[in-house]
Amino acid sequence: MAYADFESMLIKHSENTSNMQYNDFKEMKNGVFDSQVLTADKSASLFDFIKMVDKLVSITMKDLKVTFIPDEGKVVYLSNDQRLDNPIITYKLISRKPKGEIKPRFREDFIESKDGNTGRVGEIYGQKFKCQIQFNIFASVYEVAEQVMERFEDLMITYAGYFKKNGVAELLFDQQYTDQSFETMRQTLSIRNISYYVEVEKLTVIMRESIKAIETY
Repeated sequence: MAYADFESMLIKHSENTSNMQYNDFKEMKNGVFDSQVLTADKSASLFDFIKMVDKLVSITMKDLKVTFIPDEGKVVYLSNDQRLDNPIITYKLISRKPKGEIKPRFREDFIESKDGNTGRVGEIYGQKFKCQIQFNIFASVYEVAEQVMERFEDLMITYAGYFKKNGVAELLFDQQYTDQSFETMRQTLSIRNISYYVEVEKLTVIMRESIKAIETY
């Protein structure tokens, strides 16, 4: 599948998941003033990153019938006589800390434009975060768990450009380890734990009074 076709698939998949953040106002800007701050074309919060992972897993690991659960900290429960029908990937946020910015900082301002008319003044504030995220892979047998883990790591490398293009500043493999909190579950399941270092930025749009209201005040 060509990268352009793949990207169009992802865009179509996320048409109904837009948020009221900086990316939505980027296209509405009529002019920027009082600021020389450079910003990326897009930003991505931690939630945006997880949604990207969810989409990529559902599209690229369909042959293995892998299910990604985007609900943080979700636990897979099985009785001793149950088998897992298909592999499952969950995630756990180990930490999310500010990176060099202890509070949101001003990025730029803009004038909202609608139907050729200028309107309210908007200001954009941003804050960068460094995150450590643990991904948990559950399978009935160890061969499948190993295969899913390898495919997941390949996914993160292959589509690193896609993540960065969509606002993820950095994505690095951190480590593989055995999470002791899953010790009981390992009696019936094969489990793998890997973690990644991720840098994201949360941008907030604050709308001010309309220009006309300011001028006539």
